[in-house]
Amino acid sequence: MRNTKLSGAVRSTLSRAAGMLGTVDPALYIGRAIDEAFDLPIGDSRYRRNTLSPGAAPLEPSFSEVEPYGLRFTMEPLGPDASAGMKRQEVSRQMRQIVGPIFGSDALYWFDRMSEDFRGPVGGAGLRFGGWYGAAFDRDGIYNSRAFYEIRDAQLDDLQRPLRDHIQRAREAFPRLRPLFLMLSVRQTTGRQKVTFRVMGPVRVEDLRPLLAALGLENRMAQLTRLFGLALGGMFEAPDGAILIGISDGPDGPELDIELLIAAIAEVPESFVELLRLGLAERPRHLRALDHWVGAFTPPGERLPGDFSVLSISLTRGSPAQVGLYLRPMGFEIAEQMT
Repeated sequence: MRNTKLSGAVRSTLSRAAGMLGTVDPALYIGRAIDEAFDLPIGDSRYRRNTLSPGAAPLEPSFSEVEPYGLRFTMEPLGPDASAGMKRQEVSRQMRQIVGPIFGSDALYWFDRMSEDFRGPVGGAGLRFGGWYGAAFDRDGIYNSRAFYEIRDAQLDDLQRPLRDHIQRAREAFPRLRPLFLMLSVRQTTGRQKVTFRVMGPVRVEDLRPLLAALGLENRMAQLTRLFGLALGGMFEAPDGAILIGISDGPDGPELDIELLIAAIAEVPESFVELLRLGLAERPRHLRALDHWVGAFTPPGERLPGDFSVLSISLTRGSPAQVGLYLRPMGFEIAEQMT
């Protein structure tokens, strides 16, 4: 088992989940990328050194109420020995390989324009992780391809409006935001940008009210407070490094993602998922979809699919708050002493 490549386990996990969720097998589209990213043996300690899922293989499946019925995941490309600059280049290559042939020339033109400053070797010095690649699948194939690029403060000025304006208002109202990465999400007919920030210092949920108000989302404050409290077992404060903020532009204006990094929060209750299910009780279809997704990643004979890494709360003007969950699948943890 020690010399078995991790790519086989990744392929098996994703294939099983695809079968249970009724989607195509991701390996049909990105099998080569999976093999290159997870070419080392299972348990190789070099996989611990990643920024996507530290201490485990860099594969992160996710559930979202926004699109509750697909198979979604994010992965770090190329493997742990590749440089951050190489990873960033590989993300761009993988995106172009998918976007052009599957989504068409208009989608590829949009991606090339939006990613121009992140493609190629220029500006790769000083990067921590470079980039990640994400994809989403349904029964008909791949319907969403996503590039995550490490971004610096100065690059925010190059973003298109109205996203640039949303970010400026957000940082004026809540100056504790430090940029982490830009996501470029491409579908058949649409492209979307989102910038994710780290919040510096501990955060009480009430601290976020000026941010919501600046983006016209203050009417979602009560929903955010409720979900925040459910996730933390009645607590309403998270420590330094435990909150990420994503800002994007949607059909109804600015959209905000509040992401709680569960591993960084010491007081998350063991009944976390059951508490979250209570928050979805009034949306039974989405609750069933969440349960189905959890089951799709739960190995036979086990009670849970692994460790949940992130709780995402998405706020828009046109919809109630919606939740997402990110997973570190069981069996992909890397013990520190293993080589």
